[in-house]
Amino acid sequence: MTHQRDNFYFYMAWALAITVFIGFAPTFYLGASFDLSRLHLEGMEQRPSRPLEHMHGFIATLWVALFIAQTGFVRSTKISKHRKLGIAGMVLGVILVVQIVVLMFQTTSARNAAGILDEPFVTLTNRIFWGNVVMVVPMAVLMTVGYLNRRNRHIHRRLMLLLMLCLLPATVGRIARFELPGLPMAAVSLLILLGFLSAPVIHDYITRQRVHPLYLIGCPAILLLTQLAAFLLPQLNFVRAVVALL
Repeated sequence: MTHQRDNFYFYMAWALAITVFIGFAPTFYLGASFDLSRLHLEGMEQRPSRPLEHMHGFIATLWVALFIAQTGFVRSTKISKHRKLGIAGMVLGVILVVQIVVLMFQTTSARNAAGILDEPFVTLTNRIFWGNVVMVVPMAVLMTVGYLNRRNRHIHRRLMLLLMLCLLPATVGRIARFELPGLPMAAVSLLILLGFLSAPVIHDYITRQRVHPLYLIGCPAILLLTQLAAFLLPQLNFVRAVVALL
């Protein structure tokens, strides 16, 4: 593995971090500076964040920062530090997955208790719930398999990148709801998603003249799951009934 190839994962880590910051700036990082109603986010984050939401944002931020650090260690060939930090990363990842599950049910229950039956609000509630459901399972699987394959750098680094790409649906979902004059933000968010999912495939093809099966399966799967959670599942009556019971 050459030094040049390692740069790709380091740059991808930073690109993901910047995108996550932009997506969550109005509702977390710079929340006090934004008028959420003008961003069409009033149905998503109209109330003050609860302690669990603050903690989730903090842990998720640490998770992204950890990914930058880990790719930086590999880039600078500090493999021993990378492996030591990997143990802490596994613990942090488990906490993050558990947090997502707890927050997913807690938030959905709170929205149902509010008794708001307007169609946009109900659809948004379903999108948030199923968007988390369809990503938390792949995250848990990728994290576990990635840890078990930590000695196989070719498999491990691809599994870890796919794991980080699972953060994109929640991020681009928020970007899609931004209101910027002259810009169709739904299309912009889709292009961002496609760009991130295409980058590993293109990188593999350029550097190896073939694409690793993990990317051939994982990248389309993330795209498919994102579209299912955003457009198909929230419209199904029996799916809505499940969410309404929470």
